[in-house]
Amino acid sequence: MTGCKGSDGPNNPFTVGGNGTTIVNNSGIFVNSTCSIAFVDNGSSNLVTTDGGVCVRGGIQAGVNGVEPPPEGGCTAVSFNMDDFPQPDPEKYGYCDVEGKIVDKGGYYEATPGYFNKTGNKTFPDVSPAGTLRMTKGVYCLYNGINLNASWTLTSDLNGNGLHDADSEGVLLYVPSGDVTLNGSSTMTLHAISAGFPNELLNYLFIIPESNGANVSISGNSGSQYTGAIFAPSSHCQLDGSSNTFSLDTQLICYDTEVTGGGTINITHTPENNPTVTSEPTMELTK
Repeated sequence: MTGCKGSDGPNNPFTVGGNGTTIVNNSGIFVNSTCSIAFVDNGSSNLVTTDGGVCVRGGIQAGVNGVEPPPEGGCTAVSFNMDDFPQPDPEKYGYCDVEGKIVDKGGYYEATPGYFNKTGNKTFPDVSPAGTLRMTKGVYCLYNGINLNASWTLTSDLNGNGLHDADSEGVLLYVPSGDVTLNGSSTMTLHAISAGFPNELLNYLFIIPESNGANVSISGNSGSQYTGAIFAPSSHCQLDGSSNTFSLDTQLICYDTEVTGGGTINITHTPENNPTVTSEPTMELTK
């Protein structure tokens, strides 16, 4: 988001709210907006700490005191454009040509990859009652988004050993239309595909293409773990710590972003768990 609230969308480019704690490890926060106030702190006692700092192209709201190190304004993007993140497209490989399935296995559900609700209005997973949904390895094309608002357990860890088996486990959730809602009452352990698929799709957990201006709301119960990049360049992204602690090993790319809630959000950037691009986005302070 290069502009401001109102002229370029209903939200501020980057907002921190609530009274929770957000920790960014091995990386930082870059706000690409040139708005006079691009970084807003609406929290009463929130704490944001980053290893790589907070760099803002535009201005910073006066009175920000819950961010360490303090955000720096006046940054300029050296190399940050869509050419650095070529639009990954699962559809061109035919992954969205076969219908996906969810089968009740008695005690849990099992999902197989493919397209869901390509011409309908049902939102994934659209089964009841809520329970455990094991997602077998592959690309899931969710044409009406995903909504987990009940007490679900959603996992790509098929054998339940707490580890990622690159040969047999991993998912990519492709959302060409619709929103993404992963509610705090559910537990998610999802790992991106890391082997056996085209390189341009590896290590993406979510691809929400530029054509879909979705609302993306991500939270989770204590123990929830998301691994892989979240690519949503036209979306409003909200990370909600609620009253729990959940973790993301991710690179999060959104149009505008809001961090809120009263819990703890641990965000780590591990290069080998994220996509390989031609050149990493970089930034520097304007002299």
